[in-house]
Amino acid sequence: MTSVNYTPNRQKFLDIVAEELPGAVTITRKQIVEIVRVKRLGEVKWPSWLTGDNALRAGRGEFTLPTLVKRTSKEEAPVVDSDSETVSTG
Repeated sequence: MTSVNYTPNRQKFLDIVAEELPGAVTITRKQIVEIVRVKRLGEVKWPSWLTGDNALRAGRGEFTLPTLVKRTSKEEAPVVDSDSETVSTG
């Protein structure tokens, strides 16, 4: 599992989407316009990183929202015991 680091603008947009559209996996261009230009005017910029990335395109005017992967203390990088050459995760 990898840790994802988003820019402050991306993180803020994703936080707002999570608040406005809880549980959403995709978002439409119309929903983006409503969030950026109506409901949250001035709070967040247009997410060109989302709308301009073909890998995140789910269909015409629809985009897949990236999910945030958070590490817990048990999922930190493995620790190698140099004496026994065993690997532990916690």
